[in-house]
Amino acid sequence: MELKCIKGIKALFQKKIVKNWSSLFMSMVVSSASSFLCFAVLGNKMPVEDYGLFSTMIALATTVSVFVNNVLAGIVANREIAVEPNSSRNLLLKFLVVRIISFLFGIVALFIYTRNDKDITQLVFISLVVLLSFDSFWDLFEQVAFGLRVTNYSMLLNVISSVIWLLVVFAIPRDMASINIILPVYAIICLSKTIIYGVVDCKLTHEYNGCSSTKSFKYLFCSSMPYMYNRVLGTISTQIPILLLDGYAGLAETAYYSVGEKFATPITRLTTVTISAVFPFLTRALKKNHKLAGQAVVNLFQIILSFGACGALILCATSKYWLVAILGQKYSSAVEAFNYQIWFAVIVSVDSILSMALSSDFKQKTLSVITTIDVLLLVPFLYVGLGYGAKGIAIAKLMAAMFSVFYHLFVISHIFTGHYFNWKLIISWVIFFVLTCISSLVGNLLLLIIIFVIFTVGVFLLNGKDIKGLIYIGKSL
Repeated sequence: MELKCIKGIKALFQKKIVKNWSSLFMSMVVSSASSFLCFAVLGNKMPVEDYGLFSTMIALATTVSVFVNNVLAGIVANREIAVEPNSSRNLLLKFLVVRIISFLFGIVALFIYTRNDKDITQLVFISLVVLLSFDSFWDLFEQVAFGLRVTNYSMLLNVISSVIWLLVVFAIPRDMASINIILPVYAIICLSKTIIYGVVDCKLTHEYNGCSSTKSFKYLFCSSMPYMYNRVLGTISTQIPILLLDGYAGLAETAYYSVGEKFATPITRLTTVTISAVFPFLTRALKKNHKLAGQAVVNLFQIILSFGACGALILCATSKYWLVAILGQKYSSAVEAFNYQIWFAVIVSVDSILSMALSSDFKQKTLSVITTIDVLLLVPFLYVGLGYGAKGIAIAKLMAAMFSVFYHLFVISHIFTGHYFNWKLIISWVIFFVLTCISSLVGNLLLLIIIFVIFTVGVFLLNGKDIKGLIYIGKSL
């Protein structure tokens, strides 16, 4: 039995889906490690208020890019190219024209939003526009390449830019680590890799030059609208809290919240990498064998939720030691916010799987309904949490997310297995809930480590057969 499983793993790693995932995973590891070090060094070098403004500018560019990107959503290009690769060149040009127009409107929106803000100098504003160009066009170029099942360029560009950014951060003297230097340098690095990716996409699609797409602009706009709606709502739980904290609680609380978010990012990035590699394969697999591919989605959901809970527990148990050691005592107030954000990151990861699966299955309307319900649950929690700074926002988001992910279990089970109740999904959520409570109530490190070991063993026993099942399903994709 074990020999058969080993052979299955070897066969799986010969599949293009795993090769793509592996290259993106390597990219994620390097870029996440570099990002972790960069933000740790910046946290030490920059004044707290400058670090807060730096995070606010990134959040603002990301928020505006949600509108810019989803007039014609990149994920639609990915999906259509995955089904019809010959249309890649024509679709790239169509999306690029619309993206340029929406980008210009985005610049106007940035100007209107920032014109009365005394903290934003002309240099900061120009850097903000450059960041918007990165957020706007990188997404398109990456989705086109992923639709063609090419991921190695994304890996190379992310790794190289991350290393360059890391070297720059270490090289900048402490007395020069201000928003007027850090933000422009970061923006230039982001813009450079975006331009290179655009050239790469032109080469990748060159062989399809002259081939036209059967998809009209009307079809592409209509297909993109659900994603526009979902992602605009999604910014309420991701970028909007940072912008609101700046206005309600000041740049210091924004910095504390942003530190926790940056340090929790690797968890969500791992899932994002998996989704990017799997999406074009899953789109075809759901058409070919809906039951088999659907079971893979359910298994992945439960595995990440339960294993993620164990990982979050040990991170929360030790954060007061390593986070302050890395950033310094001035960020001790960020520890509590981080502890709640790490649990939220696990939920975001599993919800990303649900979003990918529904998109692959052409169920954008269902995804829109779910997203609307999630945001309606979140808004009252955010309203209350804003008054309590970074910690209040982090708790508010986690509480709303825990309610949301509970009903998501029934939705995902019904859509992809035909049954509303799946006992392993329920047990996974119970594990998540119990460990969340334990991390908040138990302060003894040794006891938390013992609990972590016990639950990790239990999670392995719960998911052992399903992990083998995923290997089998992965071979068939």
